[in-house]
Amino acid sequence: MKTIFILIFCLFPAITQPEITNNRQDNEKLFAQLRWNENLQKTIEFIKVHEGLRAYVYNDNGYDAIGYGQRLACYNKTIQGPVTKQQAEKILFDSFANHIRVVKFHFSKLNDNQVLAVAHLSYCVGIGFILKNKLLNSLILLTSFPY
Repeated sequence: MKTIFILIFCLFPAITQPEITNNRQDNEKLFAQLRWNENLQKTIEFIKVHEGLRAYVYNDNGYDAIGYGQRLACYNKTIQGPVTKQQAEKILFDSFANHIRVVKFHFSKLNDNQVLAVAHLSYCVGIGFILKNKLLNSLILLTSFPY
């Protein structure tokens, strides 16, 4: 069931998420619009340290991944490796930008830091898990209200 959901999520992005892009200029524009570039950089660095760089395709909890933990099913299945550090950083940059787009689309009331936190979580566990988990979805929505 999980595999089917991931395949549907990757193959039919118009149904489940905003437009996904690997265009560097589009991603730079997205990041330039954000007010929290320092926190964004810290998040990217945290992912790099936590995931570690792997130049070849490896098994990550049953999924093929490369670079800094990027699942190939949702990025580019033709990458086999080896990837350089610069290529892995580009893959991470593109992927994280897409996670931010999806989070902002589904959770529009979150502030910038909350978007970063949920995007980081979605990078680690997959946006499908977040969207279909009712308890987690409710908790995210609850945090979007000002106290």
